[in-house]
Amino acid sequence: MAKYPKALCFFMCILYAGMTLGQLDITKFTKYNTLDGLNHNHVTSITQDSTGFIWIGTENGPMRFDGSSFVSLTTLNPLYADQEIYTVKLTTLGKNELGISTTYGAFVLNTYDYQFHTLQYDVDAALTTWTYNTYDVQKDRWGYYGVSTKTGFYIYDDLYQPVASKHVYSVDDIGTAWMLYGRNIVLTPDGKLFQKNIEGYNVFDDDSKKILRNPDVYQLDTALMSHDGELQLNFIDSATLVFYSPLKRKIYLQDLSTGTKKEYVLPDKVSANLSWFSKIVVRNDSTLLINGRKGAYIIKYDKAQKTLDFLPELQLPDIEVTTFYVDHDGRLWIGTYAGLYKENNPLPVERFPFSIAGKTDLVNIKWMENVNGTWYASALQDGLLTFDEHFNLKDQEVFTENNVPVRLSKMLRYDKDHLWICCSEGIMDYNVITRQHSLLVFKEHPEYLKNVVIHEIYRERSGDIWVSGNNSNSVFRIDKTGDHIHLVELNDANPKFKVNLIYRFREDAQGNVWFCGDAMARYNRKEDRVDSLVEKLPLQHNQRKVFILHSNSKNELWISTNGENWHTYTEEKGWSVVDDPKLNPDPNKYQTLIGDDLYFISRQGKIIALNTLTRKYRILSAIDGWDQEKINSYGFFKDPDSDYLIFTGDNVIYRFASELPASHQVKTPFVSEINLPGNKVLHHPDGNLTFGSDENTFQLKFLTLNFDDPFNQVYAYRLKETEQTNWIPIDQPEINLTQIPPGHYNLEISVSSKNNEWAPVYKSYPLFIQFPFYMQWWFIVLAISGLALGIWLLIRYRLKRMRFISNLDRQVIEYELKALHAQMNPHFVFNCLNSIKEMIMSKDNKNANIYLNKFSYLLRSTLDQSKLSFVPLSNTIDYLRHYLEMEKLRFTHFSYSIDVQEGIETDTIVMAPLLLQPIVENAIWHGQSEALDDNQLCLRFYICGDDLVCEVEDNGVGINAVKSTQTSGMHLSSALENITKRIELLNRKHDLHYRLSIIDKSEMNKGHGTIVKLSFNHKHDESD
Repeated sequence: MAKYPKALCFFMCILYAGMTLGQLDITKFTKYNTLDGLNHNHVTSITQDSTGFIWIGTENGPMRFDGSSFVSLTTLNPLYADQEIYTVKLTTLGKNELGISTTYGAFVLNTYDYQFHTLQYDVDAALTTWTYNTYDVQKDRWGYYGVSTKTGFYIYDDLYQPVASKHVYSVDDIGTAWMLYGRNIVLTPDGKLFQKNIEGYNVFDDDSKKILRNPDVYQLDTALMSHDGELQLNFIDSATLVFYSPLKRKIYLQDLSTGTKKEYVLPDKVSANLSWFSKIVVRNDSTLLINGRKGAYIIKYDKAQKTLDFLPELQLPDIEVTTFYVDHDGRLWIGTYAGLYKENNPLPVERFPFSIAGKTDLVNIKWMENVNGTWYASALQDGLLTFDEHFNLKDQEVFTENNVPVRLSKMLRYDKDHLWICCSEGIMDYNVITRQHSLLVFKEHPEYLKNVVIHEIYRERSGDIWVSGNNSNSVFRIDKTGDHIHLVELNDANPKFKVNLIYRFREDAQGNVWFCGDAMARYNRKEDRVDSLVEKLPLQHNQRKVFILHSNSKNELWISTNGENWHTYTEEKGWSVVDDPKLNPDPNKYQTLIGDDLYFISRQGKIIALNTLTRKYRILSAIDGWDQEKINSYGFFKDPDSDYLIFTGDNVIYRFASELPASHQVKTPFVSEINLPGNKVLHHPDGNLTFGSDENTFQLKFLTLNFDDPFNQVYAYRLKETEQTNWIPIDQPEINLTQIPPGHYNLEISVSSKNNEWAPVYKSYPLFIQFPFYMQWWFIVLAISGLALGIWLLIRYRLKRMRFISNLDRQVIEYELKALHAQMNPHFVFNCLNSIKEMIMSKDNKNANIYLNKFSYLLRSTLDQSKLSFVPLSNTIDYLRHYLEMEKLRFTHFSYSIDVQEGIETDTIVMAPLLLQPIVENAIWHGQSEALDDNQLCLRFYICGDDLVCEVEDNGVGINAVKSTQTSGMHLSSALENITKRIELLNRKHDLHYRLSIIDKSEMNKGHGTIVKLSFNHKHDESD
């Protein structure tokens, strides 16, 4: 075997390494412009409100940024569209307050509900262009607002009303003076408003409510302040002031507590790049930044010595910086004329690119071993590479056999000085001290490893080493001395050794070794044979092959198979399958178990770091700094000197920490906006959400302020009624709730990371949908009371009605009894009995018998009908016929007739009983004329419309003549009154429209006699 000359590859060293510390690398920033949602690329100002939103001022107005999206102030409050939008400066004034300086107005914005107030000074209309051109807005600790404009310094109270002012210019100065008075405002150590201006500075005294010009209280250089109007002041801490003088081309550092002032002269090249808009910004307690016409410079600050160290190296040379801002988390934001830049946190996965001198093809590292701080890497035909601890390439060795490069793959550190390297010619022994190498040859079996392509090597706990190559169903076991080799293969002694090519070896808790390939075979160390074969797992659904086995410290087996998730086995719990689809392994990629942590590539192409004991895991995807399409190594390698893990790609080595960085925290999500019916918008609701019954359909937007990895977020929510309520995943942080039933709920929102980089964060809001008025307690009480009152009134009415009906029934019964009494009066009975006696005495037994039968029928029928409300018309006619026949036996000088219209159904038509008999009786007793021998009585029944008419006609003296006689008239009036009263009661009770009419025939010139008509509605049944 020959050895190529060394092909060394050196990375160029970075000059002035000490100065690079803290340098601004634009590649470590994310850029945003109008394509990403900014309303203008010219960023004029940046600040952060008390909630954590980043606010960006541009030529087109302020914008709010949450890490994912930009929202303009005119969207949050459309009324702001009527104001000047060119934003000069944004200033955080305190909790939920933002100062907005524009070219035509100063405003105070409430960042909670996005309402704003104007800070306006009344001046002549001709001066407003200058007076309202605002440079800065600030607020002191007593709540007074200070506004610095081109024409002066103006103070307002907490009601936004003017308190004091220093107005410098008048209308006469228009066109004659350069009106540019005010500059920035800072807060003094004692909390006062300090305005820099072209005449020096102003301080607002809260006690006297006056603006003091150049007061000698802070030991400032008044002459310098007055002479250089372009000074930009800033406090490093509560007592240290720093500023740059464009006029003097110096940076000044002044300690207000001691009055000490230090000057720093800038190099000409640097000062030429600075200008009046260069501002010094405090990045942290040891670093300051100042922007120039191009790029920026770093200034180091020694807090203990109160000194500055200006670094002349230009940072960001290709960027025109307009402003710097450092947020609450120490993240740097840069405003430019071309957009916004946000400093990124270091990615979890570090990249260490490398290249081999003179080689243009990609280099694929398959395995890495660390020996005494030096990394050795096998790179197939590119040989053995060595790297220092910072992964700088130090050396390359290529080994050949017959002038053909030997392909190197997996390695095993045999002892402290030797590496055993799997290669296409067998196993190479490499001495890291002498750099000598040779192929392993065993005396008793020199042919065993010759020309065998070795791709797996494994050391068991006893020290023996197992080796597999490109031969199916055969492995080699080398004892721990390295002197002896044994072949284990498919034969009569090992009939169960049927796994084809072996990809992995694993030792179980009993010391047996498993051979993993298209099946799993167990080599029993005690019996020195293959005693078990597993071709399919108990819970495996498919028939695919390739099995990879791992065993953790608890002797739990983790087995992956092609196309399915992890299968696990313990003696206590038996077999189970991991059901998380994100953990589905790709069996074609290498897997590594380090301790109890399993590192592998998922089928989605992500790196999974899974703790096999706790089942907790993290996911690393392309956004974390590695190219997931180009991983080449046969696994992950532990750095013995740290907690870092190593893997490789094309011409790159990757490194990531095995533990999550503790500093990566995501803020709790919160509801930012609720859109209710009727275009009602609610911003930043408090902890309790209460809506009316007609507001049970709404859209809710929530977010979490994540400026590190906003596109790594996964959202979910649940409207919690019980503990079993499931989470509902959503693509965007927007929830549309419709027709929520009234009641109490808990609305829970969740934000988690796609790669488990950080723990999920939650927020719960009590939600109450009010009940409609008809479900309110007061309405229910009123309804129940009203219902009870209604029921009481109904019962009372029914009782009254029942008493009324009962009274009617009683009266009807009384009149019926009267009618019965009238019909059965003693005179009638006495006459009937006398008639019967005379007939008996005269031996007229036949007529006496007839008379007695009819009399008994009438008595029985009268008693029967008196019990009924209605009787058939046929019964009434039959009753009247018997009665007339009796009367005719007594009175022989009259005749009668009963005529019933053809077609009348007398059996179905019903009427009140005993109503016609008194009328007929009156016609016989009072209507007959003694002068006539032939008195006639006619009864007629006929239909007229819906009425049945019962007509009684006689040819007697007439009703008028009867009424004129005292005895007969009184009897007749009493009888008619009884009939009329009974008809009235019947009509009131049954609404049958009974009508009674009496006509004296003499009044109609139809002779003598009376016609009595009784009519009623015959279309009813007895139930009426």
